[in-house]
Amino acid sequence: MKVCIVHEEPVGQDRNHLAHADLAPFGLDGYVEQLWLKPIGDEAFSVSCIPFRTYGLALGDQVRLSINGEVCELVGRSLHRVLRVFLMPDPIPERLMETTDSIRAEIRSAGLLSEWSSDHHLAVDVPPGMNAWPLLKVTHREVTMRHALTEWADMVPFSARQ
Repeated sequence: MKVCIVHEEPVGQDRNHLAHADLAPFGLDGYVEQLWLKPIGDEAFSVSCIPFRTYGLALGDQVRLSINGEVCELVGRSLHRVLRVFLMPDPIPERLMETTDSIRAEIRSAGLLSEWSSDHHLAVDVPPGMNAWPLLKVTHREVTMRHALTEWADMVPFSARQ
């Protein structure tokens, strides 16, 4: 049985299909991520959530599913990017709250969409042409203070287990 990472509050409005992405190609054997999708025709679907752990996929990307209903192919890019932020556990709850509040404030100020997986893992949608520099400054400060880790989800291309 695989552990399933779910999106409790997906950002996409028109979503009515769920599929899994196997996370084994990204070093997470035994895990899948449940992705919300929107059918767009020709057996293709548009990603309607911000992937937490699946590399190489972003909001609005077009994918195809395998016979068993897993995401198996990226067929079109939306040019959106995903910035992932992992907030380090902190023995002082107020410090974690300050870090979270500063990042949430910058996301709101920039008008960006985001999704949380627990209190520590954040995925932020960065649309094409969006100036993400103010958010990057805030997250960089937290990384420098060792309160967070960040990565771009497109640093590794999408891959499905064959």
